[in-house]
Amino acid sequence: MKRISFLALGSALLLASCNQTSLPQTTVVDPTTSGLITFTLKPATPEKGLNGQALPTPTNVRVLVTNADTGFKLIKDVAVGAGASTVQARVPARGGYKLEAFSYLTKSVYDKRILKDGSIVNINVVQGQTTNVNLSLQALSMQLSAPASVVSGEQFKVAITNKPALIFNDIVYLRLSKTAFVQDSDFNISTAPYTVGNEITVNALSSDSSGTLYIQTRSFLAERFVESGESYVSFNYYSPSVDFGDALKTTDMVLPAGDISVGITY
Repeated sequence: MKRISFLALGSALLLASCNQTSLPQTTVVDPTTSGLITFTLKPATPEKGLNGQALPTPTNVRVLVTNADTGFKLIKDVAVGAGASTVQARVPARGGYKLEAFSYLTKSVYDKRILKDGSIVNINVVQGQTTNVNLSLQALSMQLSAPASVVSGEQFKVAITNKPALIFNDIVYLRLSKTAFVQDSDFNISTAPYTVGNEITVNALSSDSSGTLYIQTRSFLAERFVESGESYVSFNYYSPSVDFGDALKTTDMVLPAGDISVGITY
């Protein structure tokens, strides 16, 4: 019987056998032509956030196994514990498998924060043999770049680098503020500008005085990772994250050089 071992090193990741997502009932995998994918999840040295601070301990890790040639898809969601554990998933024996994984912290049922991710492609499952694959999850590290100073009310560009592959439709929402952000969850996307590219053009906020302009982005989880009954908007990624202690992204906001004098007769 074929086994693939996945060693996921990146967060304290324990696969709890009582919290496994089983194959859909309509999916039948023939034991005589299949193999077992075995992923071992174990703690590793905590990675750092955007400015060197330790990331919080995740509550879960989610693993997605797909095969583009056959349309095969399997999701496993795993509760985090203190030690290592192993779980198995049966897949048809063939090549071309892809494994994607991410860890997250559940702050509430509607707010799950994505922490780290990773992927491996071209995994070959051959019946009766063992293939060992090591996957180290890396902290998401999307970076924002803006001019050193912007003019109140005028357009400027924010550049985006290291955009994660797991965000919904590549969409990045942006918000600006003349005061420091207090918490991530205050970010309302209803009127927020957004981009699917690597930069976004926005207008600096109007102001009667110069000061600091604060910049933050928000993204959601790609739908391919979402299980039945879930919403992709429940999984959030903020950059920089106020809640996780990232250094705030700022630029100096100055006033326009000229004045307009208006006389009104009434």
